[in-house]
Amino acid sequence: NNHEISQDGGNPIWSPRGDLIAFVCKGWIYTMKPDGSERRKVIDGNYIGDWIPDGKAFTASISGGTHIVDLNGNVVKYTGLCGQWSPDGKMILCGFDVYDSIDGKKIGEPLSVGIPKSTSKYFVYKRPNNIW
Repeated sequence: NNHEISQDGGNPIWSPRGDLIAFVCKGWIYTMKPDGSERRKVIDGNYIGDWIPDGKAFTASISGGTHIVDLNGNVVKYTGLCGQWSPDGKMILCGFDVYDSIDGKKIGEPLSVGIPKSTSKYFVYKRPNNIW
């Protein structure tokens, strides 16, 4: 029932195709259709990082660390990285660091997200014809 999910669930994420939602509820990771149907318990875990770009698995924090878990609850691979996957599946963004998704090695320097001190303005972007 959806009331139970809203009371005890958390960390919902859309699958890449938008056909499933994964979420945490009472120490378990579930998947379900966007309309709430076909709710399935996948694996015991307490956090979902992101879906793998092909939509067949996701990263999850389960006992023993962060792993890639498929939709049947099988642990596919230990990654140690729980972040967002690049659209091509080759990199994982964890905080402000980018890692190779195959070997887990950091790629380059941490991303710089600071605003230059000389910049103190806010920008407002409008959509064409003011249609929001």
